[in-house]
Amino acid sequence: MPIFGWSREVGDLRPSHGVSLHAMQALPLLALVLRQSASGVRIMWGAAASYAILTVLVIVQAMVGYPLY
Repeated sequence: MPIFGWSREVGDLRPSHGVSLHAMQALPLLALVLRQSASGVRIMWGAAASYAILTVLVIVQAMVGYPLY
């Protein structure tokens, strides 16, 4: 991708780093929004698991050698 400098021909670990950094920003904000909600803990676990799965998938894709898209 020209804007970020990520490779579109081979695997690149930088997108997975970006996903994990956004998780570290989004999850605390989501916790602040949901702190008064009764089902907030369940939603937080789902969001954290989703970010973890997405990060692992992007890492595996890069390690196999496929570009992000």
